[in-house]
Amino acid sequence: MLVPYQRVQSQTDHVQPNNNHAIDIINAAVAGGVPWVRLNEYPPNQTYDVNNPPAMLDDALDKQVDAIIARYAEYIIAQVLPNLK
Repeated sequence: MLVPYQRVQSQTDHVQPNNNHAIDIINAAVAGGVPWVRLNEYPPNQTYDVNNPPAMLDDALDKQVDAIIARYAEYIIAQVLPNLK
């Protein structure tokens, strides 16, 4: 079974002191052959450098996180799942 991975990550993590773990998870998923991996709205299947991390979602968007997740899920269902092989 092929399963895509969408990571939703804000600037301030709810548990960790920084976002290095999110970058590590994304990089491991790409290296491990997950067929579609995306951080926030960046292009899929990219890896990142913890020393030069991409911008994460603004903390002000936390109040909209349910809508963001729903939008990502709709995109994955419509555009990603039909193309996984």
